[in-house]
Amino acid sequence: MTISSCTLAYLMNQNHEIQDSIADSGEQNNYMIKVAKENGALAGKLAGAGGGGTIIALSYEPERTKQALIEAGVDRFIDLDPHAPGVTVEYLGEGYEQVAVTGE
Repeated sequence: MTISSCTLAYLMNQNHEIQDSIADSGEQNNYMIKVAKENGALAGKLAGAGGGGTIIALSYEPERTKQALIEAGVDRFIDLDPHAPGVTVEYLGEGYEQVAVTGE
């Protein structure tokens, strides 16, 4: 299954709005998402439970987005490869559970 960047951005933003309406995502998280979206990110959403200051941003201008976040006080990034194979689920045979594996 493939989806467009616009659809993914819409879904990420909707997810964050829903999460934030159910339980406050935290002032710092919402601030980082705002900064990212004002600086090239199509979308931003909370990652995790909201207490740790972790967000995911979708950007066609990652360097611009990162620089703005650095200026806003962010000190760590994990760059993701959009062309990475992701997670696959393999059936290992009778008597085994399905196991999620990454990559190859």
